[in-house]
Amino acid sequence: MPPDQIFPSNIDWQALLHNLKRGKLVPFLGAGASLGGNGYAGLPSGSKLSQELAGECAYPGSDAKDLLRVAQYYAIKLGELPLRETINERLSHDEVQPGEVHHLLAGWPLEVVLTTNYDNLMERAFVMKGKDPAKSVYKRSGDQEQIKNIPRSKTPLVYKLHGSLEDLDSMVITEDNYIDFLISLIEGPKVPNFITNLFERYSILFIGYGLKDWNIRVLLRYFRKKDDTRWFAVQRHLLADNDNAAAQEWDSTVMYWQRNSVSVYNCDALAFLRELDRRYREDPSAPK
Repeated sequence: MPPDQIFPSNIDWQALLHNLKRGKLVPFLGAGASLGGNGYAGLPSGSKLSQELAGECAYPGSDAKDLLRVAQYYAIKLGELPLRETINERLSHDEVQPGEVHHLLAGWPLEVVLTTNYDNLMERAFVMKGKDPAKSVYKRSGDQEQIKNIPRSKTPLVYKLHGSLEDLDSMVITEDNYIDFLISLIEGPKVPNFITNLFERYSILFIGYGLKDWNIRVLLRYFRKKDDTRWFAVQRHLLADNDNAAAQEWDSTVMYWQRNSVSVYNCDALAFLRELDRRYREDPSAPK
């Protein structure tokens, strides 16, 4: 077995499969889920996109990989609409297709996928599997989209918390946008009750997020009202094996997530999903 296929001993495959078979597993996709690889032309990482924007607006800071901060500077210097149009251009390449992560997820009996990504790759993957997905977007201002139809495995819902490329004004991209987003979560418009209830009744599986990402940590704190359900997060920490300082930092970050009742698995996300898919396909009790 290749080294990247050796999984941590703490992975609770039984709990994951139990929730997946019952339609109670909800993937929560971050930017890492849309990266390229294995023959798929993916989207740029947040840090790469940030560096490209920093070059365009002559960003003066040393933290050119900080997308929120660079985007804020870009909006101040060149305008927020040009910023949104530029991001739309960089994330809307025709050659970019759903990757293996999307295809694996689309083949499962999922009812809902949550994401902070702007792209439509998950929806397209569902269509390729013969499903009829619905899409809904949280909007920081104006009328809030309500969930009109209850999602099912054949008609899943992709819910976008940070906006969509198809509605440029909905995108949460600058520091000010993010502050507005947090205020809206508290004061309104509220996230639909259906989405809020998911965090209490379903198992959330975080894919493609850095565990230190403040975006997802804030959402975790906001939505994690109870710990009645199992939550999971997958991230490979390449430095933790050989760097003592990195290992200590990793341990402290994992402790934060575990304190919020989230099991963290230090492994490659795609390898993890392939293995979970294999176990699902070989389970005679799994719906096919």
